[in-house]
Amino acid sequence: MIAKLNFNSKEEILAAMVLPRSVIQDHLLANDSIPKDIWQLTPHASIFGIADDSVRTSLFKTCPAKEIVKLKEDVLQFDDVLDVWLAGPEADSLNPSEAYVCFSALRMGVDTVKAT
Repeated sequence: MIAKLNFNSKEEILAAMVLPRSVIQDHLLANDSIPKDIWQLTPHASIFGIADDSVRTSLFKTCPAKEIVKLKEDVLQFDDVLDVWLAGPEADSLNPSEAYVCFSALRMGVDTVKAT
């Protein structure tokens, strides 16, 4: 499993969001299954792509509203590519890749925020 980032403050979340690269980002990009068209979403997936619904929801709640708006805008730009990939063959896999799980969780988080 990919190690999840642990934040102690909103400032740490914001600092992580502007990092050009991270260990997790490098790990995700090393996965050939990620469409190149969405590689630029990898920093978001590395932060918000938390499979545990409760933990992900808590993270979204602690993030400043303007950052969530930016996140939603970024993810929505790639809606069609995400639809194709996330509804593809890996959707039926009993053992999806870590990258697939992270991007799926990112999408679920953004969809949840859109609904509220």
